[in-house]
Amino acid sequence: MREATVQDIAGLIEAFAPCSLAANWDNVGLQIGGRDWPVHRVRVALDAVRTVIDAAIRDRADMLITHHPLLFKPIKTLDFSTPLGRIIEKAFHHRLAIYSAHTNLDRVTGGVNDTLARRLGLENVPPVDLESVDENGGFFRIGVLTPPRNLSDYAKCLKERLRLPHLRFAGDAKTAIRKVALCAGSGSGFVDLFLDSDADVFVSGDLKYHDARKVEDHGRALVDIGHFYSENLFLDVWIDQLREAIEKNKWDVDIGRCTRETDPFTVL
Repeated sequence: MREATVQDIAGLIEAFAPCSLAANWDNVGLQIGGRDWPVHRVRVALDAVRTVIDAAIRDRADMLITHHPLLFKPIKTLDFSTPLGRIIEKAFHHRLAIYSAHTNLDRVTGGVNDTLARRLGLENVPPVDLESVDENGGFFRIGVLTPPRNLSDYAKCLKERLRLPHLRFAGDAKTAIRKVALCAGSGSGFVDLFLDSDADVFVSGDLKYHDARKVEDHGRALVDIGHFYSENLFLDVWIDQLREAIEKNKWDVDIGRCTRETDPFTVL
């Protein structure tokens, strides 16, 4: 087995989800570190927050792969007394490379949204033609629920299927659900697209009060499964994909999930 580098692991990610698929406002790719740094241990998480960084360092990881970028906007000053500054300083001190695949991973076929569609029990989910979509395209899916269920039963099914501690839904509990629209992560910006479709319910996270009111007025439904849980379910799929590619390349790399990551919200 041979030694891998940050660039080798980044290449595996980009072969599946090219950076060119990312939205213009996004910042994907290497966030901190050197592409020639050796990698023997990789940890995967949604966010490069302090607890995740600390856990990766305790695990003696050389590389942390996250879904959400650590750096969204240009930094005007690098102040090590700020939360972001402390994370950057600690990662660099411990030679922990941080890499992000965000909206490119949401959009790509077989990525976050397609994984969510499978977990929602949907069939006949058409693939997205990414060459023909605009800047906001590729984040939205619609599939068929077989057999149909009413909204209340489907919400209960999702809570159990996705192992959610809680969820919220809006709409008539007896509404028949035959077609389901979805968007992993934050879906509030896609409510109008849902209402323009023939889907009966919209499943996403970060949905707002006025989203619920608008959907009610149209006699439709929505289910908010939470931002964290709508994306967290993809991590194990992603790790399996990367582990298979690492083994195929015969690299001496251990890859696993950061087990210390939880939803930032606690519901009493």
